[in-house]
Amino acid sequence: MDGRQPIHTKIWSLDESMVRYAPDAPGVYALWRDGQVIYYGRATGEDVTIKSCLIDHISGTRGATTRGATHYSWEITRACVAREVELLSEFWSSFRRFPIGNQVEASAPGFAMRPA
Repeated sequence: MDGRQPIHTKIWSLDESMVRYAPDAPGVYALWRDGQVIYYGRATGEDVTIKSCLIDHISGTRGATTRGATHYSWEITRACVAREVELLSEFWSSFRRFPIGNQVEASAPGFAMRPA
């Protein structure tokens, strides 16, 4: 990492009353359960914001794994793809695996990210 603070400096409860205060902006976010990151995601902007992604996770439209998340954290950035790769790479370096919710994506056809 380039000296930047990790995404998880502030963790919020993942429920509709708290998500309504999440930013309508591009960036990255982490979903948490039992004090551990279970998913890193990105919001590319326009109609896909941090808030809209979190609402999708609460409703279950992004899958059962992330629907079980209890908390979230976020970081606003326009370089959301690069930042998500950076976060996943850091996680891989620490645990030699991806967060449980990202493991499904990593096994999907066409998924090319393989952290060093």
